[in-house]
Amino acid sequence: MNKLLLCAQLESAREHERKAISREIHDELGQLLTGLAFEISWLHRKLPAGNRELSERIKGMKALVDAGIKEVQKISAGLRPRYLDDVGTRAALDWETGQFTNRTGIRCTQAIDISDSDLPPDFSAEIFRIFQEALTNVARHSRATDVAISLKHTRGGLELEIRDNGRGIAQHEIDSPCAYGLMGMRERAEMLGGKLRISGSHGTGTTVTVTIPLEEEEIRQHAYPDSR
Repeated sequence: MNKLLLCAQLESAREHERKAISREIHDELGQLLTGLAFEISWLHRKLPAGNRELSERIKGMKALVDAGIKEVQKISAGLRPRYLDDVGTRAALDWETGQFTNRTGIRCTQAIDISDSDLPPDFSAEIFRIFQEALTNVARHSRATDVAISLKHTRGGLELEIRDNGRGIAQHEIDSPCAYGLMGMRERAEMLGGKLRISGSHGTGTTVTVTIPLEEEEIRQHAYPDSR
């Protein structure tokens, strides 16, 4: 068994585990908190008029439960974005890009030249996570106004590129042991047998390029036997 195949099988097992945990958190804990929120709302409606202190306390309880529901949704989505399963990779990337622009005001252009059938499900999830982290880094560090995103076929695989027009990353930032986001992206790419390249210079922006080999049919067959 070669290294690339072993990485694919390991990541497949991890992704299935994350998916199961995400579902349990969302469905079980989420439902419990939602039920509690309904009960608190009912209690507040039944509260006799004039008890302002108790009314404010109940409102505070409801706010805490609502915050808990949002946190559960955030944790669940971090483990496995449900919309990635529901709508597919292309639509999920579109949605994430739109959310990013709404949050940050940074304009994005996309050139996605793949179909959902081009990606094994767990490869798709990891590419999506790399994409999310790359956009997060743009928002936090780049001071960019525009981002160009492409996902396309290359000879023997796929290439994801995120290019911004911001301040440009320096080499010492790329090499920093505290650059956990960059290290996480690199580790995810390597788990898929791929490579992460980061380039940039002052005033010209930063480019993140991920290349993933998909030429070996045995990877799909052994790591994803249900797809045969």
